[in-house]
Amino acid sequence: MSMDLEGRYACGAAAFGGVATSLFPLAVELTHGKGLPNASFLVGLAILAAMGGLVALLFGETNYRKAFFLGLSLPSLIQVGADSVSNTADVAPGQTQVGFRLLPVAYAQAPEQPAAGRTLKIVAAPGMPAYEVVFVSADGKQQEKVSLDAGTAEKVIRVPDYGSRFEVRVGGSRSESQPLGSAGTTVANVSTQENTWSGLQRSLGVKHADRYEVSVKVQSR
Repeated sequence: MSMDLEGRYACGAAAFGGVATSLFPLAVELTHGKGLPNASFLVGLAILAAMGGLVALLFGETNYRKAFFLGLSLPSLIQVGADSVSNTADVAPGQTQVGFRLLPVAYAQAPEQPAAGRTLKIVAAPGMPAYEVVFVSADGKQQEKVSLDAGTAEKVIRVPDYGSRFEVRVGGSRSESQPLGSAGTTVANVSTQENTWSGLQRSLGVKHADRYEVSVKVQSR
């Protein structure tokens, strides 16, 4: 199907409208010192641009101003849906989600009182970026964070008396929560792997797209 010059301009404007909602947040993140997403971000931009251009083509729009807003509309709906999915996944410790409401969850207390002087030994894989170890109480109401620099191979950390579980966070990514031993030293191996499709998720509007997959394997408790 042939397309005149006005139609091409309109499709181009619609394609730009399709990616605008992804480029603007990216610009804001870069001005706040956050890193660039991985290459899959470009895949997401290509999909959004194609969708925007297709909308203009299907509606036969030749006014590039109107085409821009047409391109802006459909990808925005996708991002609203992606945002709602990411919000349901982002539930704080000690809460569960029922519909649109967050409800507290009761945790059973451990039958054995944790001993004082417990420690956690972290053994990090080579090339580990800067990360945090977060200790959490049984009810999820108390937390303590310990920041470790990139390249820290091993670290022995004192566990707070209330500490029941711990997790490892790298930027906005986090591991699964792991239980702590009731006495002595808990030894855990920590590694990260870049999430190949985190850039695509960011381009589609998933706010809490994890750049890394954080793995924690407890050797002993």
